[in-house]
Amino acid sequence: MPLNNDTGEYEVTTAEQIDAYLRDVSKQDEYFGPDHDLTPNSVYSSLYATIAEAQEFVDEDIKDVYESAFLDTATGADLDKVVAITGVQRRAAQRATGYVTFSSQGPVTNSYTIPQGLRVTTESGDVEYRTRESRQFAPIETFESNLDDYTNSADFSLQTTTVFEGSSALQADTPSTLYTDGENIRRGDTVHFYQYGVDGGVQFCLQNADNYYEVSVTGNDMTIEVVADGVTELSVTETPTVPTATWLEYVIDLTPRGFEVQLRNAETDTVLAQRYVEETQFFAGAYGFTAAVSGVIWDTVTYSAVSEVVEAVVGGIDGNTAPNTVTVLPSPPNGVTSVTNPDAIGNPDITNITRSPQKRGQNEETDAALRSRVKSTLTQGGSATTNALISALINEVDGVTSVSIFENNTNSTVNGLPPYSFECVVLGGADLSIARTIFDTKAVTAQDVGGVNGTDVTASITAENGQSYDISFSRPQPVTIEIDATLSITDEYVGDNEIADEIVRYVGGQTSGGNDIVGLGVSEDVYINELENILVGVDEVGVVGIDEANTTYSPTPTTNGNNVPIISIAENEVATTTASDITITTV
Repeated sequence: MPLNNDTGEYEVTTAEQIDAYLRDVSKQDEYFGPDHDLTPNSVYSSLYATIAEAQEFVDEDIKDVYESAFLDTATGADLDKVVAITGVQRRAAQRATGYVTFSSQGPVTNSYTIPQGLRVTTESGDVEYRTRESRQFAPIETFESNLDDYTNSADFSLQTTTVFEGSSALQADTPSTLYTDGENIRRGDTVHFYQYGVDGGVQFCLQNADNYYEVSVTGNDMTIEVVADGVTELSVTETPTVPTATWLEYVIDLTPRGFEVQLRNAETDTVLAQRYVEETQFFAGAYGFTAAVSGVIWDTVTYSAVSEVVEAVVGGIDGNTAPNTVTVLPSPPNGVTSVTNPDAIGNPDITNITRSPQKRGQNEETDAALRSRVKSTLTQGGSATTNALISALINEVDGVTSVSIFENNTNSTVNGLPPYSFECVVLGGADLSIARTIFDTKAVTAQDVGGVNGTDVTASITAENGQSYDISFSRPQPVTIEIDATLSITDEYVGDNEIADEIVRYVGGQTSGGNDIVGLGVSEDVYINELENILVGVDEVGVVGIDEANTTYSPTPTTNGNNVPIISIAENEVATTTASDITITTV
């Protein structure tokens, strides 16, 4: 077996080497002797060449089998089997999630359904999503029947004299509040309430009698209030000119970060006042009606837009799309005239309409990333709790690609860490998922901290007993890698963006197309030879050389213990770059 004992590598014997060996051996007296015919095209020459070529193929197969057994050389399914020994599995491609908003031409008056599994796509049709659930797209209340499902219904009645639509409307018979329960109104919806006269208002995202949002009109004041646990936490007022004895319309447009209220004259379809409130306390809830005097009337409550969570059909980074790019309904349901994604899809920094973070679309974990993650799991030192934290964060939290833990087991502050504390520096993953995993894994007496060796993140989680706990950890400090390269090219040059994007795929960051890429992990150095290999191209990219005298890197490279040029990344740092950080000059 041609095994190099110094390097541990299996070195394939080439057909030329085997042929030469056969020729030399065959000349020995115990075989065919020195005078047998070895001229080109002789029987012996043809036989040796055939054997040599076949043996090279066999040797290559043996090398593949040999390398399939080692972490550094196994690839694909073979690597999956190797890492399974350590309890690690390759991460499958992750499907991006987000939400889209379905709109009608105006407030709906009929009942429609947004079905589960409804397809929506980008304009090109290249990226496809499907709705996770079905949703009714219909009037919420028309006041054409009794008030049995409402609280305080004895203080209200249905009258037929003054109506906006249909044959009857709600009237307050005494100052009071009428409300129901459920989750009819959610983030991402646009809801319309109709009110006749002033000195009344409506409540939405209502949790109970003490927790809700409210908008009301008193005289010429439109007031928006946030009420939590019976206390008015926020009150803002606009002062339009409000007509009396007129149908007014509240148009409430809810987003994951707040809501906008328009007060309109429903009879002239004109805007009287408008106000946006940044508020996220109540994500979904019921609705209600409040009257300061008797005689206030309300009619239909309905939608003009509803939103649904969507998931990419195919996993991968292509599912991470910019706002307002998912605009095609291949099979639009009745009542829906348009669709769009008001926010980006696949951005964990954006809270979905269900209050959970979006999931970033990620490609299947590469062999290089899988090896790096396994090595990170195996080489981290520390206590049993530290090792358990690293394993849990890397293997159980979607999106986490690297973890460093700083630990202080003494009774005094060391390097900024308080006594008996630890700090997780985590790359990737959603804040709440990380906090929950730390809470579930850490020792009861261990103090979690953040901000000492990275950027502090604190997230609140709820334990099984209902108590809330603030869990702290850190995000690594980003080190921006900038490259200014001068390349000698041919007519087959693939282009600046293609080269820059390949560098982003190695380092991590954002491509020229706006896709976020997971690259190197926390504390992983950037190897200059890897960057140079990309610049020249392993495959044909039309680059014949690098002008090293006119090619610079930032931060300035140093060398590691093996005298290999690197950009050094500290334990609390992570390398990152974007295509715009890479400048390429071609000659």
